[in-house]
Amino acid sequence: CQECGYLYTCLTCGRPMIWHKDIGLVCHSCGIHQDVPFECNRCKSYKIQAYGSGIERIISTLRQIITQKKVLLGTEVNLEENTKIIVSTLKSINKQNTTFDFIAFLNPDMFINMPYAKAAEHLLQEIFYLKELIKENGKLILQTDIPWHNLFEFIKKWDYMGFLKEELKIRKMVKLPPFVK
Repeated sequence: CQECGYLYTCLTCGRPMIWHKDIGLVCHSCGIHQDVPFECNRCKSYKIQAYGSGIERIISTLRQIITQKKVLLGTEVNLEENTKIIVSTLKSINKQNTTFDFIAFLNPDMFINMPYAKAAEHLLQEIFYLKELIKENGKLILQTDIPWHNLFEFIKKWDYMGFLKEELKIRKMVKLPPFVK
């Protein structure tokens, strides 16, 4: 909601609902669907706006620009198809002896901002997973609103161990696992 900042979350699991043009609001965790509301549940404002990377719009635009290769959402990938360009927001691509020319990972910021201690670590694992799927001269593009986050400095250098050392220092300082239960 543009008035009060309310974010629609799944009534079952509490994760943010994702807007799909043809479906409505969908929970990508448990699969619950609901219609897009006309007014805010909290303040009753009619100023409801979608927030995020706009993955469906980006895929549509890429399909218009790049006609010689298939462009698919990560969850649509059938590895028997000749798919070379993947647009993804999460680990939804199975590695089965295939590589891609280009992978666009949209809105990794939502992973960093998850309220649990291993959020940044899980995002780094996700990005290293995607790196393995890219051809030698291929590209991995990350769309972020927080490029200054220290995680991205480690990603630029592909420095997994450097990130872990830094992350462990922070976890020890703020008393998070593995230093406390």
